[in-house]
Amino acid sequence: MEDTSDTGSRMKPFSAQEAREIVFGLDRPAVFLNMAQDWPASRWDVARLSDLLQDKSLRFRIGKRRLDPEPQFETECHYIDGTVGQFRSWIGGDSSERCGAFGGFDRAEFWAYADYKYLAVLFKDRPEILQDVLWEDFGFPGRGGRESTLWVGSRGANTPCHIDSYGCNLVLQVEGRKRWHLFPPEDSDHLYPTRIPYEESSIFSRVNVANPNRSRYPSFCNAHPHVVTLHPGQVLLVPRHWWHYVESVDDITVSVNSWIELEWDDEARVEEAITRMVVCAFKSADTSVHPNDWLNPTEGAATSHGTNLDYLNRACTAYLERKRATGEGDEDAPPLKKRRANGSSEVIGSRFGQYLLPVLPAPGEEDATGKAETRGKENATGKAETRGKEDATGKAETRGKEDATGKAETRGKEDATGKAETRGKEDATGKAETQGKEDATGKAETREKEDARGKAETQKKEDARGKAETRGKEDARGKAETREKEDARGKAETREKEDARGKAETREKEDARGKAETRGKEDARGKAETREKEDARGKAETREKEDARGKAETRGKEYAREASPGADAITSDAVLDCLVNPRVVRLVAQLLLTRPSR
Repeated sequence: MEDTSDTGSRMKPFSAQEAREIVFGLDRPAVFLNMAQDWPASRWDVARLSDLLQDKSLRFRIGKRRLDPEPQFETECHYIDGTVGQFRSWIGGDSSERCGAFGGFDRAEFWAYADYKYLAVLFKDRPEILQDVLWEDFGFPGRGGRESTLWVGSRGANTPCHIDSYGCNLVLQVEGRKRWHLFPPEDSDHLYPTRIPYEESSIFSRVNVANPNRSRYPSFCNAHPHVVTLHPGQVLLVPRHWWHYVESVDDITVSVNSWIELEWDDEARVEEAITRMVVCAFKSADTSVHPNDWLNPTEGAATSHGTNLDYLNRACTAYLERKRATGEGDEDAPPLKKRRANGSSEVIGSRFGQYLLPVLPAPGEEDATGKAETRGKENATGKAETRGKEDATGKAETRGKEDATGKAETRGKEDATGKAETRGKEDATGKAETQGKEDATGKAETREKEDARGKAETQKKEDARGKAETRGKEDARGKAETREKEDARGKAETREKEDARGKAETREKEDARGKAETRGKEDARGKAETREKEDARGKAETREKEDARGKAETRGKEYAREASPGADAITSDAVLDCLVNPRVVRLVAQLLLTRPSR
């Protein structure tokens, strides 16, 4: 497996061709050992970088150390300019004068990160330094520092969980250690993807995977994290579309990485162009939101609709030209669903061993150890509890038998004595009760007869009185009703005569008034209608414009009021995430790339 053909006397565990096949063939993360230990760049610690860069200023991102269940996106960080030397002094606890802008931040509360720094820009005045990076050892001749980026950070510095739309990633750890949390592409739905903040070619997760809010993002429990700590000299392969969150473990960390282009990148660029167009159009229309709130600092400024449309057309053209150049024309296969042709992952995976370590799912290792310890504890505990229960049961049974024997003898004696006393009392009581009942029965019968006689005489008297009273009331009612009817007839006749006279007079007056008013109203109506028509024409246009604006605002407020209490309000970012969901964008790209020629 060792090869010296393209690296002189340097011995490598894999040849350049073998390493290239692994990079293109693996669909899971892996760590290469002893592939870059002799690179000059492997000695780029902060002391060496400080000498190489001298007083060149780098942009550092300043974040706060916190245990927050929400990610700390780059839009929420501070930014300062400083040299690597000043950064080194800040970490070392030197005076504020030597730390420059870093002196304004307590390193116990904040971390610093110079990320995404292109070596070609940093060393544009010293291009020979770029030759210290030798990706040719991985089968990419001519690839070096010009195609690489530098990352310098302090303990706690991190990159929020995201995926890169383009290529796969090779990362050389130079100084310190970094912990990588990786998730396979099929975990995308469990990571709640979002395009805000927007960065071309990066899709962020709304989950802080290092301290997740499981109640807000319950599906994250179904994700499959793969965790690895990368040490100096090791090179990590991050396959295409693997999610990753990266955090610095040591006080100072230095990394160099390169994104390796893949043949599928032309397809991904079409999807990114569609996403850029939608995001910029959608967010730019909301004038209440500043671009800094939704645009990642790495993007600079929002691009115009015309620029985005041109970018989309160029991406589509590049894809179609590559398709024609490679002779792809299988109409049965959708253009964005081609599979790898460089060999199966199983064959490449057979090369795992001393110098190629797979990154395994983190929970599997922890579960195996945890289950063994748990079972041992349960067995030991169970045996102790069983013995205790058996001892306690034996003692309880012995005591129970002794108690039962003593109690039985005592109860026998008490029962014999009690029965004799009870029988004597029952005989005496029975005789007394019998005599009492007979006396009471005789007295009760006598009283009932006397009561019945008295009640009968009383009822007769009351019946007679009731009949007399009823007759008197009926006679009085009849006379009163007769009088009322006669009075009502007389009053009705009188009222009818008066009403007739009054109505006649009223009608005459109303007719006279009505005629006069009608004539006046008709004249006024004619003049008023003419004026109103003229005024209405001018006012109608103004009112329609105002009404349209008002109705739009009112509808939005009404919808918000009618929303059920506790329900999450639909925000513009939520709508945008649906519009630029990777599956939706992929479908739109397929439609664009397969549309008939015009």
